[in-house]
Amino acid sequence: LRAATGRVPAVLAGFVRTPAGRSGRGGDEADGLRRRLTGLDPAERERLLLELTRSQVAGLLGHASADAVAADQSFQELGFDSLAVVELRSRLGTATGLALPASLAFDFPTSRAVAGYLADALRPEDNDGTHAVTEVLDQLDAALAAVAQGAADPARITARLEAVLRRWQDTRTTEPAGPEQDFEAVTDDELFEALDRELGL
Repeated sequence: LRAATGRVPAVLAGFVRTPAGRSGRGGDEADGLRRRLTGLDPAERERLLLELTRSQVAGLLGHASADAVAADQSFQELGFDSLAVVELRSRLGTATGLALPASLAFDFPTSRAVAGYLADALRPEDNDGTHAVTEVLDQLDAALAAVAQGAADPARITARLEAVLRRWQDTRTTEPAGPEQDFEAVTDDELFEALDRELGL
C-alpha cells in the first residue's frame, strides 16, 4: 500500500514501524532525562535508559521495583497484553519526549532491546563528528583493556597508537613547522651560542 501511494492508510499507520522522532511531549520529565544523559558515554546512556524502561515495565505490572523485571525477559513472558503494550509506549514517550512507534514492544520485545532503541533515538547531534570519534575511542579503550597481559605485541600496538596520534596532531597544527635541527651535529660552542641568542645574553 505504501509503495503504491507513497502514504500509509490512516487505519494502518499505527502498525507501521517508523523511526522515533521528537514529539515535544514529556515536558520537564523529558528535559530532565536529556540533562542526565548529557556527558554520559554510550554504555552509561544505555544503562540509564535500561533502568528507565525496566522501571516503567515494573510499574505497569504492579511490581514495587524494577528488580522484578529481567532486562532480557520478553514482554510476552512477563504477561503483557495489548493494553500494556500501548501504555508502555505512552509512558516511555512521555519520559523521553519521543514519538514512539505503536509497534515498539513488538519490534523490541525486551527491556534491553527497547533501551537500545531509545539510546539510538536520543543520540546527541554530532555535526562535527566528535561523538562518532569518541565512540570509536571507547571501543579501542575497551579492546586494549581486554588484551591479556603478554598475549599481544605491546611495542607494535604502541607504535601504531603513536603514529595515529602524530597524524591527528599534524592535522591540528596551525603554525608551520620550522626546519628540523640536527642537534647531534651541533658543537657545544654552537649550541651555547644559539642559547645565548635565544635568551638575549
